[in-house]
Amino acid sequence: MNKGGQVQVGLLNTYLKLEVVSTAVGSMGGTVKTWTTEANIWADLRHSSYQKEDYEADQKVAIDRAEAVVYSRNIKPGLHRLNSGGDIYDITGVQPVEERQAIPGRPMFIKLLLEKKDNSNG
Repeated sequence: MNKGGQVQVGLLNTYLKLEVVSTAVGSMGGTVKTWTTEANIWADLRHSSYQKEDYEADQKVAIDRAEAVVYSRNIKPGLHRLNSGGDIYDITGVQPVEERQAIPGRPMFIKLLLEKKDNSNG
């Protein structure tokens, strides 16, 4: 980003898959989630120094936070996630980055707030 708060396209230096979830009822009656690639996008992916540990399903999970600036799309937390070479980032929030708008009422670039979870057995 430059001093005026506008995104420089050349800083979008990470190629990611934007994945979307679909759900179906499995043969045993449970819900089955499937993630498919909706688009390949360029982003300015930045990792935070923040990390915490939590437990999910009785397993220790390390949670890393990151953010990515991307060209505006209709991205929704819970419905979309990012895949960077097999590293999965859950989208926890979406924020506008600049005042300019590609479409009235929609910013040209948005910031995605991300969490990456790593299971560990230690």
